[in-house]
Amino acid sequence: ALPSENKLAEFFSVSRMTARKAMDELEKEGHISRINGKGSFVKKQKHYSGFFRVRPFKLWAKDLDAEPSTEVLKTGVIEAPKEVAPILGYPDQVIQVCRLNYLDKLPVRYVVHYLRTEIAAGILMDNLEEESVYELLANKYRVDITNIAQDLIAINLPREISSLFNVQTGYPAFHFKRVEFSNEQPVCYVEYFMRGE
Repeated sequence: ALPSENKLAEFFSVSRMTARKAMDELEKEGHISRINGKGSFVKKQKHYSGFFRVRPFKLWAKDLDAEPSTEVLKTGVIEAPKEVAPILGYPDQVIQVCRLNYLDKLPVRYVVHYLRTEIAAGILMDNLEEESVYELLANKYRVDITNIAQDLIAINLPREISSLFNVQTGYPAFHFKRVEFSNEQPVCYVEYFMRGE
């Protein structure tokens, strides 16, 4: 539990009203929750980044009223691909996680994560079919995504990816390339291929 408003006011040498306003603002922004008779508590971290909100796939599916599922296609520690190393500023080995996301058993998104190994070395031991990479980073590995840089283009799917979606080569899709930062340090590079419809 967080200290009471009285204790916070005393500690920071401010009025109780100022402490209450600060707590109200923290609650409004979703950083804390208040439980009558028990106190104020820090909430699990949410993943915001400027205009974009990084959200776990399960929440996206919930908004669409669809049943989400994830298939892990490939994981491992690999040499940083030549196009990824300069983006992450990390020429050594990286963690690669390749997953296929489904909505109501329809494959809708293919995702490839490249993570710096010193950030989340144990992530390969986690249940990546059930757990969000973002939630794991924030809640288990204490890596807060503070900023992202993202590009989005419309593409025709190449053969190797169209086969994952069970569609013809050239099927329309969106290709996202995203760099995720924690306090200005790039920690993850992600590529998404998402069905065009």
